[in-house]
Amino acid sequence: MDISFDVEQLTVGDLEDLEEIVGASYEQIDFAKPSAKVIKALVYINGRHNDPAFTLEDARGVKVADMKFDVNPTKDGGAS
Repeated sequence: MDISFDVEQLTVGDLEDLEEIVGASYEQIDFAKPSAKVIKALVYINGRHNDPAFTLEDARGVKVADMKFDVNPTKDGGAS
């Protein structure tokens, strides 16, 4: 599963869900060294964009070995 994160492609609902799952505001999230909660949230958001039936439980079941993880939260590709 390829996980790509570009804030400009997220909806307001995606950002709200990200903050809710992680328990922190967007500005507080360290995308350079994402926690397991951040990874879980991004897997979930990415998964439901591809399949609306994808759940948070489905995201928990994704193996790290099966992921290609690329996080670019700003236009220039750096973490803010």
